Amino acid sequence: MGRMQVGKALLVLGVAGVLSGVLAGCATTSSTEAALARRWIGGSVSKFFRENGGAASRRLLSNGETEYVWSGGRGSVSLPGRATTTITGGYGVYTADTIYRPPSAINLGCTVMLTADQNDTITSIQIEEDTIGGWALSRCAEVVD
Repeated sequence: MGRMQVGKALLVLGVAGVLSGVLAGCATTSSTEAALARRWIGGSVSKFFRENGGAASRRLLSNGETEYVWSGGRGSVSLPGRATTTITGGYGVYTADTIYRPPSAINLGCTVMLTADQNDTITSIQIEEDTIGGWALSRCAEVVD
């Protein structure tokens, strides 16, 4: 491996290391679900809905508990279109290839399923949907208190 190739390999490894360190500090769906469980299991389901908005649906279970579905943080982030041009060739003959990607959007949202007993106490909480957020890896981490 030449000196230039070693330098490029070290640069790639360095960038990968920095990115993995940055992403390790970000909330993911599993870490967000664990944080929600610590915060809400044993707490009042009524308080959850007062702080985060009402349930999208509810269903009475055969054991007397109630299952709720909460949904929020709906929106989208627009992504601009872009073009990438690659020029190849040599000796006075060149070819240009352009790939165009039109504008698009990423839909955002969070859906959480909660189960509460007859005393209004949350017994379980589970994230059913968690898209990437507007500024974090977990939309639920951004919108659920």
